[in-house]
Amino acid sequence: MAVNIRRATASDVDNIRQLFYDTVTTVNRQHYNDEQVAAWSAGYHNRENWAGKVAAQHFIVAEEESALAGFASVTSEGYLDYMFVDRNRLGQGIASLLLSELETIAARLFLETLTTHASITAKPFFKKHGFEVVKQQTVQVRGAELTNFVMEKKLAFKSTSILPPVWHPIDMKIITYNVNGIRSAISKNWLSWLQATDADVVCLQEIKASPDVLTDLLLIEQLGYQHYWYPAEKKGYSGTAIFTKETPKHIEYGCGIEDFDREGRCIRVDFEEVSVMSVYFPSGSSGDERQSFKFRFLDEFGAYLNQLKWAYPKLVVSGDYNICHKPIDIHNPKSNANSSGFLPAEREWMDEFCDSGFIDSFRYLNKEPHNYTWWSFRANSRAKNLGWRIDYNMVTSELQSAIKRAAILPEAKHSDHCPVLLELAL
Repeated sequence: MAVNIRRATASDVDNIRQLFYDTVTTVNRQHYNDEQVAAWSAGYHNRENWAGKVAAQHFIVAEEESALAGFASVTSEGYLDYMFVDRNRLGQGIASLLLSELETIAARLFLETLTTHASITAKPFFKKHGFEVVKQQTVQVRGAELTNFVMEKKLAFKSTSILPPVWHPIDMKIITYNVNGIRSAISKNWLSWLQATDADVVCLQEIKASPDVLTDLLLIEQLGYQHYWYPAEKKGYSGTAIFTKETPKHIEYGCGIEDFDREGRCIRVDFEEVSVMSVYFPSGSSGDERQSFKFRFLDEFGAYLNQLKWAYPKLVVSGDYNICHKPIDIHNPKSNANSSGFLPAEREWMDEFCDSGFIDSFRYLNKEPHNYTWWSFRANSRAKNLGWRIDYNMVTSELQSAIKRAAILPEAKHSDHCPVLLELAL
């Protein structure tokens, strides 16, 4: 039978989890006791963590006759996180095919070493394929102690010879997320999700707090992030922030328009290759006064962005725009035709914004309906997927060729919004 290797998608998550559970509770049982197997296989239940890893890592699956035969993943730093094969397909070379594909990915990433933490069961496979044991270790997994092996493989190629030197892409993974209160999100295990997602830049909106009241800054830093905050003057309201694993050459707080800066509406970080902004557009849903404020924001902030893109031609404007652009972006366009966030004038502004040289990175790659980023807390809207797509990673036209991947991550449920992912090959 032909085996097809492809990139994993969000629709694969449940099958991946099930294969993981089945393998651990059967194949790995020969080397681990009941307590250890129970603790290890319990990872099956955290669907959010699996979805985050599928989105964040170079995650691949093997299919045979459209059925999942195995899966594997590697991080951009060269850590081989998963390698599992269906118990009924062991010994058919599927793991070798998966490993070969991961090594191809490693070549594209210019990695010279792969590292993994191999179980007792998997150790012979990795040793056969050129991995050497660095050390044996005992790890704690949900209260149980498990033995595994830190193993490394030096790859046969050199990063300078695998591809011509003129082609040296730098992948940047950007996530935008309206967390509807950073303290609330953290209380819902958001930091574990952040670690699993492993984004390079995280743009936050509606943080509703200043960093001096947070007790988790050290944990954020231990995940490798530098963090920059622009809270609103009013406590518990609005505000934006950016977390980044790369040190920016410049941080810009606000846009210089006092009424907007008072509410902490935007913050920008500049790198050598690209600039990234986190922005939180005002909502007009509370009444005419705030709708008028929103229209003024669209006019004045839109003009600011049009000027900014000339100074920073490779610009990503990520955030909560509080506008659905097209009927495809809202669950019931007819009944919401006069709702703030889908008003004709707001949608016209989005038309003009895109015509001015900005690209909706998600729609650039995905034309499918029923993809939303915000759901009302009322009427069980999220479970029914009655949502609005109001969160965007907009990029300037100079970055069009760099758009590598864009995805909405609805499995993350720390807020009434969900995060939106953009990968750029710079």
